[in-house]
Amino acid sequence: MAIHTLTATELLARMAAGEVSAVEAVEAHIRRIEAVDPAINALPVRRFEAALAEARAADAAGPAARAAAAVAFCP
Repeated sequence: MAIHTLTATELLARMAAGEVSAVEAVEAHIRRIEAVDPAINALPVRRFEAALAEARAADAAGPAARAAAAVAFCP
């Protein structure tokens, strides 16, 4: 499963089910951004460390909080 290829609905469902953590989702999208963005320059500001910190906090808050906050981690 390539997380960056999931639809938002699929990603939210997998996060809510505990199959994908917020950190995994953010890390997968960071890897994709780093692979593609040099060619398209779509992100002038990168806040990868802040996004990872927010993802860690969501994961630490537990499954219910992660499911409620999952939409924040969808691109």
